[in-house]
Parts: sequence; C-alpha cells; structure tokens
Amino acid sequence: MRRLAPAVAIVLALTACGSSSRSVVFVVTRGPADTIRVALPGYRWPLDPASVSGHDELTLARALFATPLTTDSKSGALRPGLCRTWTSSHGARRWRFRCTHAGAVAAELQRMRRLPRSPAGWLFAPIAGLERSGSTVTVRLRFPWLRFPYALTVPAAAPRGVAGPFKVASASPERLIARRGRVQLIFSSLDAVDAVSAWRDGEVDEAPVPVGDLPRLRLDPAVSPFVHVRPVLGVDLVLFQLRNGPLADLPHTRRVYWQTANRADYAQLVAGGAASPAFSFTGSRGAPGPAALRQARRAVASLPPVAVPIAVPPDPELRYAAETLVADWRELGLGPRVVARSAGGRFERLVAAYPQSEALLAALLLPRHTRARGLLLGALARRDQTAALARVDAVLRAESAVVPIAGVARARLVSPRLQGWRQDALGVVDYSSVRARAGTRRRPGGAAKRTCGLRPCVR
Repeated sequence: MRRLAPAVAIVLALTACGSSSRSVVFVVTRGPADTIRVALPGYRWPLDPASVSGHDELTLARALFATPLTTDSKSGALRPGLCRTWTSSHGARRWRFRCTHAGAVAAELQRMRRLPRSPAGWLFAPIAGLERSGSTVTVRLRFPWLRFPYALTVPAAAPRGVAGPFKVASASPERLIARRGRVQLIFSSLDAVDAVSAWRDGEVDEAPVPVGDLPRLRLDPAVSPFVHVRPVLGVDLVLFQLRNGPLADLPHTRRVYWQTANRADYAQLVAGGAASPAFSFTGSRGAPGPAALRQARRAVASLPPVAVPIAVPPDPELRYAAETLVADWRELGLGPRVVARSAGGRFERLVAAYPQSEALLAALLLPRHTRARGLLLGALARRDQTAALARVDAVLRAESAVVPIAGVARARLVSPRLQGWRQDALGVVDYSSVRARAGTRRRPGGAAKRTCGLRPCVR
C-alpha cells in the first residue's frame, strides 16, 4: 500500500503580514492517486488544432491531440508519432512520411495550407504540393528546408478525429476531464491568483505563478521547493510597421527605441529574473555600450515628436509587460502608448513552434517579404546555421524595426504528488509521463494558530 505523502508546513513570522505574532502557512499535498489536476487560466473550448494559441492551449492540445511527429522533452530531437519514418530528397525540397492514418494526416496538412492566417499557418504556407499514396504522404516545398518535419510536431498538424494521448471524458470552458487508462487529467480554468490559492489548499496539483510574484514565492520557504522555473525558447519584442507606420521613415528614431529599451528592469519585473534581457535572436549581439546608451538618451530631445501606438494582445500578463516597457520609454521622452489595435506597431510574445534555434526567426520572417527573409531562406537549407542566422540578426538590428526585449520563462507551482513532471524547451509538460501519488494534509504538532488570512499574507 502506498504511503501517504506528508503535508508540508512551516511557521512564518507575521512581520511579513505587518504583525509581530506568529502564523502557520500550509502547503497541502492531498489528492487522489492517478489524478493530475492542472490550473490553466486561458484556454478555449471546444479547441480546433488549427487555432491553438498561447501556452495554456498548447498544453491542452499536447494532451489531447495526436501529431504526425513529436519531440523528445529533453533533447528536442524528432520522435515518431502517427508517422513512423521520414526522408527527404531534391535538396530537402521533397519530404516523404510513412504514417498510420495517412489519409487523415494528408487532409489536415491540406486544410492548413488553406488557413495561412491561423497561428501556425506560416509553417504550412511553404507547401507547394501534397500527395498521398497508401501509407505515404509526400510533401513538396517551395524552398529547401532541412527541419521542415518539425512542422508536423505542432498541434495544427494533428488530424481531427484521431485519438491523442488522453481521451476527453467531459469538457466545458471551465473544466475538462480526460483519461488515459487509470490516469485522470483535470484541467480547470482559474486565473493565476486564484490558482495559487487553490494550489496551497490542495485543490490543484499545478498552478501558474502570477506575473511579478516569482521573486516572492522563491523567498517563501514553505513554497520555494515547489516552484519550477523553465526558460523557454521565446522572446518578448516590439515590432514597428515599416510599410505605413509612424516610424517607417524614421530609422534613427527606431534605433533610439532599440537602444534605450530598459531590458534589465523589464526582465526583473515581468519574468522575475528568470529570463535574461534580449539583444538579438541568436545570442550573437550584446548590449549597447554605456557611451552609445548615453548618446541615445541625449538624442531623444532632438527627435521629431511622434506618437507611436503599440498594440497589445488581450492577455492581462502581456498588457502588464507592455505597459512596463512603454512607461520607461515615455519617461525618457519618447511617444509610445499601449492600445488594443494599431497599424503602427505591436507588442508580442514570440515562442518557438518547435525546439530549434531557427524557429523564432522563422516565425517572425517567413510570413513577410523582406531582405532578412531572403537570408533566412538560405539558412533553412543549411545544417550549420550559426553564421547564416547571425547575418539575419544583423540585418534586423540595422533596421531596428524589431526590438527584442527579454527572454520568456514559464514558472509553475507543482505539488510533490506529481512524479516525472518536466517542462520541455517550450514549457509544455508530457502528462502521459507523469504519475500522481495519493497525499494528505497533516498539522504539525505545537504549531501556533494562524492569525492572518492566507491571501492577504501572500499577495
């Protein structure tokens, strides 16, 4: 018989709550065996594989949809899924995949070719032709792409109607239950603050860390052992429109924006120090020197006064991130402002679609016809891409139309009940490899009575 996991409890000084008496904060580890309870603040249901967007929907999709190929959670290497083998010819312009459900796989790839505006549409736009013969699906590309098979690892490539790792038992926009053998996976729609409270009370096993709360939770000895942080292959950035935006004809102003972005404070406030400031997409470029930074700040007074509306997605975390960045620019005397929609510029969190270094630049440039895109196409045909991607990065930096700000990190609170829990390079967990043991709550003997409410103490 499995031994019940002990609850984790610690006596905390109430000075953290504005009092000199003592308090007990409990971290509860109770829960039924073989049941994994996950809080996800932002997912839609029903969910079409073609429309999957953001970390929460990606987490849901990985559990429910079967993709033609998968990736190893540690190395990022390709692994079989519905397709068992894949080979290339014609200089990586033609790819053959041998698959189960080959007809459904081919139909989904054809559907994605007709949906260029979907979040993953850029991955399938390079397909020039597609054929299916028996269990073989043949894809012809418009240009050589050595890592094109990674496109078949994203949820958008998952054929509808084919069972994934977990089967949905019941679902609503607030709660989804899926099963795999004896294991039950429960997703609950909770905002991040409520999710943390539910995690402390033992109602969920995994919860997102609210934006700005990571440093505090890391300092809480009752909680810090259960805070899991994973820098992922992603970047927060600002993209200025060069076709008709207010900075289209002002390259010097764009360069000042690039140079004066307060990346260090941003990384600390938004990512809690878990992600680094970003000065390039390949790591080949560093921060501007102190002299260049002083010169850029002095130049602000001589720049033409230009209002620069920056559109932000509706996600509250991204809006907070953008407002943090914009406030620093405005303090310098520049003219950005956060809006819901804009043709002038936008703030974006760009996370790689697959775990390879080219993926960020591919997502950024393949949908656009620019000089940098032409250089990227050359890089996609190379096995050693280091120098080619650095040239792409240099062109982007010279244009200063894309301003990288900081990397992205995923921070989660994870119950010790969960064994085998691991985030991959995109911050996603393979729940088919996770096991949940039973747990219970125990009050430590002689503990002082709690005299302040849990939420006021931790907020």
